[in-house]
Amino acid sequence: MFSLAAAACILLASATSSSAGQRVGPNQGFVGSVNGRFDSATILMACFGPIKPGQTGHPMAGQMLEVLSPPPPIAVGPIHPGSTGASATRIVAVLGGDSHVVLARFTRYFQPVAVPQSVELPCAGSGVVRFVPKPASSTSKPAWVSVSFVGQP
Repeated sequence: MFSLAAAACILLASATSSSAGQRVGPNQGFVGSVNGRFDSATILMACFGPIKPGQTGHPMAGQMLEVLSPPPPIAVGPIHPGSTGASATRIVAVLGGDSHVVLARFTRYFQPVAVPQSVELPCAGSGVVRFVPKPASSTSKPAWVSVSFVGQP
């Protein structure tokens, strides 16, 4: 008998194979993923030793962002979908409401992009990665993933 997790993997794999590389375009539903999670993701930070309040640092290598469309039919935990709206042809991943901290740009679905090690992020605490459709329209809606920033011991 299949477990729920096995069924979710099969459904996600079939959605992935049929949509891999599809271009971002108008009127598409999508979700964002941070390190393979749709919510409560962890971003490991290259911050060592005792961390002071407000301290920033750089992300560790090997961490990934991705946009998926259509959203997976089954997801474990909360999922916060978005819509490209009437005119979007790309999706930009940004930290919270700060559009100056660009983490990735996507023109295709199911193509992971590494979190850049050059950006400065909090060494500890929580935040949100927003996946924002561009150009925006009155019908577009960002997807989002809550994240925790974790410094290394």
